[in-house]
Amino acid sequence: MLTLVPENENVRLAAVAKYGIVDSVPERAYDEIVALASQLCATPMAAIAFVDDSRWWIKAAVGIESGISRRDLSFCAQTILEPDGVLVVSDASTDPRFADAPAVTGRGGVRFYAGVPIIGREGLPLGTLSVMDTRPRRLPAGAISDLRTLAHQAGLRVAARLTAELLERAIEEAGSLTLRDTQTGLWNRRGFLLHAEHLIRSYRERARDGGLWVLAAEIDGFDDLDRNFGRVRSDEAVNAAAEILLSSLGPSDIVSRFTDDGRFHSLVLDADERYIETAIGRVTAAVERFNYTGGQPFILRLRVGGVRADDGGEHTINELIAAAENSMGPVNRLRTGS
Repeated sequence: MLTLVPENENVRLAAVAKYGIVDSVPERAYDEIVALASQLCATPMAAIAFVDDSRWWIKAAVGIESGISRRDLSFCAQTILEPDGVLVVSDASTDPRFADAPAVTGRGGVRFYAGVPIIGREGLPLGTLSVMDTRPRRLPAGAISDLRTLAHQAGLRVAARLTAELLERAIEEAGSLTLRDTQTGLWNRRGFLLHAEHLIRSYRERARDGGLWVLAAEIDGFDDLDRNFGRVRSDEAVNAAAEILLSSLGPSDIVSRFTDDGRFHSLVLDADERYIETAIGRVTAAVERFNYTGGQPFILRLRVGGVRADDGGEHTINELIAAAENSMGPVNRLRTGS
């Protein structure tokens, strides 16, 4: 199997290293993307993989084991040659580029492959989102467009990860002990505003495909809960809400608690409206699970709302927070910051 490399390979490898995605821990956002790709394309296998100088490293997969493979034996290495393209192989056993590859000749070998590059902020291919099958086939109508959309989502998640890591590093150097809520361990008001100041300026100065969102959430009826069940139970509700928000948003997102009540504010990085809706759907499902299995004497109810912060307006962070709070409701209403 002959493998070519992109002309700007050294620059591409530097970008892969900068994002620090290779050898990172599993993340639900990527797992959800490959599951959806497999479903939309009606294939038994799907994967998100990144390519460094010698390896094809799988970040998330359906139907195949996560892990690594030699770069020169992978479909992925061929896919990244065309950052704006898509590689579709209807029957790899008859394609001279792949017919002798172990992934094709081995037991249960790949016959069908379709892959789209995952692009970083620099416009360089970092890896691929691909779907595969053990029999020759064609993709359903519209599947290529779906793959491109999902690969774009994966690229936004990679970018958000780097943004969050750089900001965390800067804030830790400033002394993070005064920036955390003592009860939940979330960022406090000062920590949230420090993140927001840096991020809003960064997003407004540089055009990005994904947006910065301000989300607001509150425990509905918190004062009644505190009065009727006592402080221990209201603290339990706060801790549960904090955990639900942390687990429902991405590891790069900023979740905070401003005051000693049941209100929370979050910054969601490099996201579009579809991602926000999915995240809020996870919040809803997690609240339902808590109420069904928790065994507590109260019912936890959360109201959530959000606005996009980088839509070209000049709104202050306090104005964006107020807009997010005004949008809260049992059924989320999303708006831009305008």
